[in-house]
Amino acid sequence: MNVKQPLLRAMKPEVITEDAPIRRLKVVLVEDKAELMGRLGKSQLLLQLDHALETLPEALAPWHLELRQNGTELAYGYDVRSDASGVPGLLRKLDDMGFAVKHMQTKQSSLEEIFVSLVSQG
Repeated sequence: MNVKQPLLRAMKPEVITEDAPIRRLKVVLVEDKAELMGRLGKSQLLLQLDHALETLPEALAPWHLELRQNGTELAYGYDVRSDASGVPGLLRKLDDMGFAVKHMQTKQSSLEEIFVSLVSQG
């Protein structure tokens, strides 16, 4: 059985106490959890480099990287559902350019993060 749970957004919520309910709720989305996570979730690859970069080399522009941690970390957002995530090509390019990766981590959006982003879209 495929059970879908609605995500609710408070519309003009009253002050909430133990005995004061939210008065106006609107169902903004009813979708299977896996489908929702696949559609709205984000995946990110974090690469810790062996030395800091002052700026991103132009050769890395196709990946739309974000430079973090005083230039020692690269963040790459990608679609995990895509056949061409870009991750293998990015790693090859970094290797070709002589960059050594000390640590690699992937992160995916949690259901809570997706919920918060839906609620804050007001």
